[in-house]
Amino acid sequence: MKVPERTVVVVHGIGQQAAGATATAWAESFIRFCEAQRRRVEVVETAADDDAFSLTLAVGAPGTLRDAVVRAPVLRLRVVEARWAEAFEAPTALSVLKWLLWYGPNLAFAQVFLTRRAHRWLRDATEHTIAETAPEAELTTADAAAHRAASSATSLGPVLYLLGGLVLLAVAGPLVLVLGVLALLAALVPSDTVRAAAARVLGVVSAQVGDVSTFLSSPVARGAMEDIVERCVRSEVARAGADGVHVLAHSQGASLAHAVLARSEPAHRPRRFTTLGGAHGRLHDMRLLRFPGWTVVPVGLTALSWLLAFPVHGRFGWPGLLVAPGAVSLVTLLVLLAVGASSVRALGHTPSPGTVRGVSWLDLWAPFDPVHHGRPVAAPSRDYLGQAVPGRMVFVLDHVYYEKDWHESVPRVLAHVTSGLRAPARLGAQRGVRERKSLRDPDGQGPNWTPWSRRDWVSFACRASTVVAGLVLVVAAGREVMGIGAALRELTAWTASAAARADVLWTWWWELGGGRAGDVVGGTNRVIGGAVVLLAALVVANVVKGLYWAAVGAEARDWAASLTSAGPPRRWSVARWWRRGGLVVAVWAVLLAGLVGGVVGGPWA
Repeated sequence: MKVPERTVVVVHGIGQQAAGATATAWAESFIRFCEAQRRRVEVVETAADDDAFSLTLAVGAPGTLRDAVVRAPVLRLRVVEARWAEAFEAPTALSVLKWLLWYGPNLAFAQVFLTRRAHRWLRDATEHTIAETAPEAELTTADAAAHRAASSATSLGPVLYLLGGLVLLAVAGPLVLVLGVLALLAALVPSDTVRAAAARVLGVVSAQVGDVSTFLSSPVARGAMEDIVERCVRSEVARAGADGVHVLAHSQGASLAHAVLARSEPAHRPRRFTTLGGAHGRLHDMRLLRFPGWTVVPVGLTALSWLLAFPVHGRFGWPGLLVAPGAVSLVTLLVLLAVGASSVRALGHTPSPGTVRGVSWLDLWAPFDPVHHGRPVAAPSRDYLGQAVPGRMVFVLDHVYYEKDWHESVPRVLAHVTSGLRAPARLGAQRGVRERKSLRDPDGQGPNWTPWSRRDWVSFACRASTVVAGLVLVVAAGREVMGIGAALRELTAWTASAAARADVLWTWWWELGGGRAGDVVGGTNRVIGGAVVLLAALVVANVVKGLYWAAVGAEARDWAASLTSAGPPRRWSVARWWRRGGLVVAVWAVLLAGLVGGVVGGPWA
């Protein structure tokens, strides 16, 4: 009997991933899920050449986990990497500056309005899915509240991200100035080695702020990226047939893969396509949105006012800060909101890159992922399903979590990859471990908005309140925080010397405008102590997060093992979650009390 085979072409996102890294990471996640189903999985073949890296998994039947080898595989899963990183061109310094001071801020404010449109559509789609099961059914009060909270968080998240960057610009003003001068000198030095090093730095910056300049303004570089993906997909379709090939793409790779599939002849298109945190929608928005060039003036003035916040304070005191950056930032905020609203109105309709005819497309994203624009490409149909997954409720970091999310994202991917196969070759599930009975979508055919359970919100509240408590301590317990900084300053001769140099630098910076510096030593101590307090708060938050996700993982292992049985999937009871969740909350309360008590009641108080 012939063993069925599926080929998964994985397309990575922005970054300089090592050859084979993306394929290996996905293969390890597939193996982890299969082992949770008590299946033995082996890597039986690997191949690496200049064009592609591939490996083949032999998957055993449920109950074979303890076998030494896979004697009778029920599925061969071939994972092929389409690596386009080598075709990526690092942007110029001017391109990065243009993104930071013009396009990025304008886009963040325009997305406020586009995201609100998307969330209204998602709510309507969710209510429609619910109404199909019972005419009188509607969103519960808790689901409606979760929708409003998620809508607000994802709409304002990019704007708050910008504000955090401005605060960092003010605190690290001298360092930013020094780095800017070094970057300018590096660009002017007639040395290929120095310029190559500067290009590598710009490549890292581009990976953080986005590859907008290269992707949108360099058709040649974009064409080279798409050509690599297209050659890999064509080769696998020729080898295994269109029905045996699945394209799995992340971030910018989703946009590249979507363009390749949309242009391909129907006979050369794989039958299945999955995107995770795809940039296809956001990059399509960017191609269509138009922002006036003059907005760089208020944005630049705002950045400059934050950069010079300390010299302004030294010269004019607190009243000066109310004008710059205070009033300047407020005016810029109103201007960018008006420009964003006008840009979205000019579109006339909500843009969409469109589906790919004849290709079953599963479009997954986490609502806290800012790269995906937060709305489906089209209404659910045979060719397309846009669906939210919970992620870890961490803004930005959720974008890089999909391949590790073996209890929500990976089951959906495997179910899509092996659709059409019979058990026991069929893997995964159309829904993850979370059971949202209120959404009335047991088959996973709806948008799954919002995807979180109550326990996710409890965990999120614990983490968020810990970070807020750390910020409150830094602001309200100034004397104690400065005491912590003073203690650390005198810890060693090296720390005392470094702190003294910082004092000299900050004195010069504070008096740059001809004013008088304030308590420089106390300010340095407060920065040091504040950094330690915030670091401790983040440690507490991450310990709580780790405990909670360990519990979710334990439930997911029970759930995954039950998928191969004839009965309904097995999930933990509410009572069991009360016990486990109560223990996590108790640990959080003890750690938070220890943090507050340590700061307020320590020997430095």
